[in-house]
Amino acid sequence: MTGRTIFAECMSVFAELHAIEQEMESLTRSMSELDHEGSEYSDVADRYQKLEHEFVARDGYTLEAQVGQVLTVSASIEMTGSVRPKNFPAAGRCASRSPNFCCRNPTCCCSTSLPPPRS
Repeated sequence: MTGRTIFAECMSVFAELHAIEQEMESLTRSMSELDHEGSEYSDVADRYQKLEHEFVARDGYTLEAQVGQVLTVSASIEMTGSVRPKNFPAAGRCASRSPNFCCRNPTCCCSTSLPPPRS
């Protein structure tokens, strides 16, 4: 036990994504202080754009919500023993519709451990 919450422990596997987010925040502060006509601003803005593209592609903006959903469904399965608890009709469906996160999500429809969702 590291003294962290289960949520923090789960998020720790996405440390690289968190580092990207922190760098984006730093670049945003830098852009607010730089001359918008200067070459340094252009370099910082280009770096920000590249990082944001990667962050979006890797579902960085929805990551915390997705991890929370997985933990909630996992806790319900643990308590009820049911793979498809009635309280969580979305269990077994890919919330993000993103292949980057989808295949790592144990409640996802593309997971081979669960049957596909019923219509």
